[in-house]
Amino acid sequence: MQVGLCGDARLALAELEPLLEARSDRSFLEQAQDQMRDWRALQAQRAEPVEGQPIKPDAIPYHLGRAMADRAILCGDSGTVTTCAARTELRRGQLFSFSGTMCSMMAALPYAIGAQVAYPDRQVVALTGTAH
Repeated sequence: MQVGLCGDARLALAELEPLLEARSDRSFLEQAQDQMRDWRALQAQRAEPVEGQPIKPDAIPYHLGRAMADRAILCGDSGTVTTCAARTELRRGQLFSFSGTMCSMMAALPYAIGAQVAYPDRQVVALTGTAH
């Protein structure tokens, strides 16, 4: 990072975009896309059920994003459950609300209640407790 910016991300990016130069070298992008494909394959493998064993913790984030409604809001606590949530692939239109660096314990429920009051027409999911 060379310069720190403070402000509305949408407005700042709109001002910065014309200053960017197009690049023909896509090797960095292609490498990142390959790594993302590998990561997704690993997540799918980790989520596979094993006969006679309880559900694997990795199955929760793997399936959660797909199971939520298109405009769902995912709320959660801090701690191990945050790692679980970070592995949840959300779609455009879904929102993510976690305590972040505040490390607030049991934030999922009040966040979810607030989100449901603010957006009564949207599905709200509270991810709380430990994933392991």
